[in-house]
Amino acid sequence: MITPADIRARYPEFSNVTTFPDARIQVFIDDAELELAPDEWGNSYNRGMSALTAHFLSLATMSSKGGGVSGSLGPIAARSIGDVSVSFGGMGGGLTQMENYFLTTPYGQDYWRMVQLYGVGMLAV
Repeated sequence: MITPADIRARYPEFSNVTTFPDARIQVFIDDAELELAPDEWGNSYNRGMSALTAHFLSLATMSSKGGGVSGSLGPIAARSIGDVSVSFGGMGGGLTQMENYFLTTPYGQDYWRMVQLYGVGMLAV
């Protein structure tokens, strides 16, 4: 079981307790716990939980900046300067939607690498 303090120790970018209070981090720890099976992850469970929690927290932070949706969930596929226009696309390269989702943050990338490395996945409820 990981705690908000564990998340802050591993990822100091979440150390500001005003921006990232314990209760906010705990929400994403709880979400991640629903998706990982401790028996499948073994000794890597806390690390996987931390990466998945940070991924969820990072995505939520991106989407809440400025009071509305901001940040992208993919790379820029096209852009214009006159009349400003930006289009976002998938990561491409034959990746699945799930792979694209996890590759949107460095934490998700770390989590997805562990999934591939250890041959474990998310828990289907």
